[in-house]
Amino acid sequence: LVAAIKICSDNSFNSCIFTQTAFINFPNLGHAITLLSPHWYKNIFGSVTPLKWEFLLIPILVFSAPLLRRKNKEVGFWLLVAITSIFLTKGAAEPLSQVYPWLFQNIPGFSLFRDSTKFFTLVALSYSILLAVTVDEISKRLEKFRNLRFLFFIFTIFYLLFLIRPVFTN
Repeated sequence: LVAAIKICSDNSFNSCIFTQTAFINFPNLGHAITLLSPHWYKNIFGSVTPLKWEFLLIPILVFSAPLLRRKNKEVGFWLLVAITSIFLTKGAAEPLSQVYPWLFQNIPGFSLFRDSTKFFTLVALSYSILLAVTVDEISKRLEKFRNLRFLFFIFTIFYLLFLIRPVFTN
């Protein structure tokens, strides 16, 4: 915090705005896409969780929704929400690291979002709907194979429980 105050007092207002958004910018694009909070699961401020391989299946399933249910306006809307919120969640990280500080400085009320992790809520909301579409479409395609369809649902439930296992094991 002292470094941020020193930079703000020594330089122009624009670098102060950039510093305010970059100073507490923990998530990167990988965190935003995989829906992995940079503080998962211990929530130690300043300690960023590295990306975990087990979270890679989430975006694969989520971004399969528009492929499985083509020309659907709701899927298109939630895909747009997902992409926009992923971009906003990454904050002042690369790529396009100057966009978030510009929004922070020029959009009235955007200063409420100095910490870009607040946009994880929109990522989670859009992912939940797109994931449900993917699961629904896969289950429709497996309708003829009852046992395989049941195994798919069990796999999906256990996969999601596997992702939150640190909550139960620590």
